[in-house]
This record gives sequence, structure tokens and C-alpha cells, in this order.
Amino acid sequence: RVLSETRYLRHLAALVLLGTTGAALMDYVFKVQAVTTFGQGEALLRFFAIYYAAVSLITFVIQASSSRLVLEKLGLAVSTGTPSMALLGGAVGSLVAPGLESAIAARGGESVFRGSLFRSSYEVFYTPVPPNEKRAAKSLIDVGFDRMGDAAGGALIRGTWLVAPMYQNAALLTLAILCSGAALVF
Repeated sequence: RVLSETRYLRHLAALVLLGTTGAALMDYVFKVQAVTTFGQGEALLRFFAIYYAAVSLITFVIQASSSRLVLEKLGLAVSTGTPSMALLGGAVGSLVAPGLESAIAARGGESVFRGSLFRSSYEVFYTPVPPNEKRAAKSLIDVGFDRMGDAAGGALIRGTWLVAPMYQNAALLTLAILCSGAALVF
């Protein structure tokens, strides 16, 4: 009920849904590129271990050193939009120069900014929401719309696999660009 009555909260829900959908699409493209490059087995496992360790370390460093400064200097909208900006730029780069490196940049950039600047700034959006509305809407938006974004991403991946398997990567990157652009609007 609170979401249907409050435009502001619907926009937050759309931001989460679109951001997660775009991230799910890019994650699939990234993992396909990794498997194509390394095949199955130990090399792939080693790659993912290094990748996730690096993303976690960079996320921590950015959150600890710059989240407050970025929020103060660039504002709430820019700070919250950084994952979508990274995904938008990275997906365009992946269309222009396909391969593992561009997929790493796109997915890694989105992951780093989502875990650092987005998390720090996104919570501030709930400050003007009255406590009773916040309790009712926050978990629905943070968990429900996040999971719906994963489901939407999965459905889009499956749909492109069925409709255009030869152009799946380009179609998924285009959809990720559209999701990121729409998330930036919200």
C-alpha cells in the first residue's frame, strides 16, 4: 500500500529493480566470457578467486576512503548512480571491444560502485520517509525488488537465448545499457 501511494518510494523500487536487472545481465555476459577464455576447471576457479578478491579489496578501499567525499562533493544522485554509470560505460565498451577484459571492467566497475558508493548513498534516500512507511517499504524494496531484478535478468537471458542465440551477448549488453540508462533517470 505504501508503495502504491508514494511516488518517491516507487522510484526507489524502480532504481533497485533496474540496477539489479542490468547487473544480472552483465554478470551473465562476464561469466560466459570467463568460461570461453579459461574453459572449465582449475584455471577458471583461480580466475574467479582473484577477480572476487580484487573486487572486494577495491570496494573496501573506495568505501573507506571516498564515499563521504564523493557524497559531499558530487551529491546523492551521482553517488547513487555510479553503478549504473559504470555498467552503462562498460557495456558500451563491451559492445565496441568484446572480450573478457571489457566484461571485467563492466562487471567489476558495477560491483565495486554498488558495494561502496551506492550502498553509502542509497540509505540516505530513506531519511525523509516517515518511520512507519520506512519499515513497511524498505525491506520490500531492498529485498523484494532486488530479487525481482535478478528474476527479470534471468528471464531476459533465457529469452535472448531462445530468440536470438547467435546475438545473445550483443542483445544482453544492449538490454543492460537500457536498464542502466533507465536507472539513471530514476
